[in-house]
Amino acid sequence: MPSDEELKELVERLDAAAVGVKDTYGLVARIDLDDEDRQGSMGALLMAFQYGQARDSKRGEAYFTKLLGYEDGSQYPSELSAVPDEVAALWDRASAIASAPLVKARFHDLCFEGL
Repeated sequence: MPSDEELKELVERLDAAAVGVKDTYGLVARIDLDDEDRQGSMGALLMAFQYGQARDSKRGEAYFTKLLGYEDGSQYPSELSAVPDEVAALWDRASAIASAPLVKARFHDLCFEGL
């Protein structure tokens, strides 16, 4: 878990990447991750922006959808119900720090929908 100061720096990267983009895919495209980032807190934060959104979700169906599905039945990102508690807590902490509307809204929506 990152410290408050480390998390603030990570969220500032997300806020900066959100400037002028139209959607979460544009934000993700602006974030360059090295292997350490991908395996650490930034990778966990960025996962929040890699969920698709159901166009016509019905009552009881998940609004957030997978980006990739694999032959073995696994998917990326995982279903919200399978997100580890520490990642959910990280998203919740990030939602309080974020200033860009796209970033703040995505974290809030994920926390509301399934965490």
